[in-house]
Amino acid sequence: MTAFRSRRKFVRRGRKTSWHEPERLQGQASRDAEHPNRKYFVYVLETDSGHYVGHTYSVKNRVAQHRRGDVESTRGTNPKLAWNSRAYATRSEAADFEAALKSLRDQKSPKFHDITGLYPQPWVSDSARQRPRTSPQPCGSALIFWTVFGLLAVALLMAVAR
Repeated sequence: MTAFRSRRKFVRRGRKTSWHEPERLQGQASRDAEHPNRKYFVYVLETDSGHYVGHTYSVKNRVAQHRRGDVESTRGTNPKLAWNSRAYATRSEAADFEAALKSLRDQKSPKFHDITGLYPQPWVSDSARQRPRTSPQPCGSALIFWTVFGLLAVALLMAVAR
């Protein structure tokens, strides 16, 4: 079930709701008016951090920027173009489709595969990539305490069992 509220795209599957807002395009309309025949595309990059979804008027130039490391969010992730969309007449249409595609990707929806031919790999942001996902390990005096406590507990259980 897909529902629309203002410019946000809501995609519902079961109990989980995921959405992305289209990019804010304030001031962009006047710049785009200088190029009335320009077309816009949505593209998907395959990276070490998952699928990155974006929109641009020149896929070739934008992918080159990603590969050179000029785009901070994909720097160091080995980006490769995996898919690009048909041409959209306005940047707003491309931004709306980009937001919907991001929501489908993050939900690992089969619709993402139907549209792009790619199996969805949610994008992991740079800050999340840098944080280790391990539980804190005891160290120093805490490690000694729990080791001694464990040994005493085992000795006590053995004494009670006799």
